[in-house]
Amino acid sequence: EERHPPMTCLRWGSTLETRKTLIASSVSGHVFHWDVYERKMSNSIFEQGNQIFGCDMSYDGEYFATVGMDRKVRVYDEALRELVLELEGEEKGSGHQNRVFCCKFPFKHRDLVLTGGWDNMVYVWDLRSKMVVRRLPGPHIAGDSIDVWDDTVLTGSGMLEPDEKNLALWDLGTAKCIQQVDWGYVPGYSREQTKVVSVGFSRQDRAGKYFLAGSADKNEARLFDIDGELVARYLLPRMDHHVYSIHCSIGASEAAIGCNDGSVHIVPYVDHLAAAAEPDE
Repeated sequence: EERHPPMTCLRWGSTLETRKTLIASSVSGHVFHWDVYERKMSNSIFEQGNQIFGCDMSYDGEYFATVGMDRKVRVYDEALRELVLELEGEEKGSGHQNRVFCCKFPFKHRDLVLTGGWDNMVYVWDLRSKMVVRRLPGPHIAGDSIDVWDDTVLTGSGMLEPDEKNLALWDLGTAKCIQQVDWGYVPGYSREQTKVVSVGFSRQDRAGKYFLAGSADKNEARLFDIDGELVARYLLPRMDHHVYSIHCSIGASEAAIGCNDGSVHIVPYVDHLAAAAEPDE
């Protein structure tokens, strides 16, 4: 049986022109464009010598970006499907020094892109100057665990020091940490250590007021409010269902949770927002 390399990240286009487009990255070094209306692949780009771990498309549909094993941030013109920028730093502090797992275009700032990886630093790049303009120190990004809403950045860490918390909210303008949130704390239960490799802000009319975070070593995703209070827990049906990806729908009140076995679970997270967080029996 033929085995295909793992797909590492999926992103929908968000404009009228790109909403039929799904981009997908692979450890094979390819980034694919799929036309979901025609149900066929419309384009493929190969990055020689790279394994691609993350991708994203800007909200205006002008650019898409990839990150991966070779530590470079590549920015492409979406209409032409051509490379326009290649961002990297030779010295510590000017760019990534280890594998990069996530990239994210902020909605409000079309000329910025955020990236994070194993070097415990989230970088904010300015596409005009081609340089790092801000640094968010600390988060160990090991998956699709950066999101941005307005000027608030959400990060999830896949590796922790004993006194650290694995979720953090940051101010994009100042690069200051606003608050740390402990994924592993549930009222009435002992604290749990876990690897958070997927996060996502809520969309719709509650955009940015809540966020979801998934565990890479537990069969659970958790919903928090913007103040860090636990709102709901989503226990997946099997103990070996570990959460690797989360995305909240723009046009509905549901979230998709992707797991290590290839399964996808749809949860109506808005239904839980009025309920107080209660430990599961």
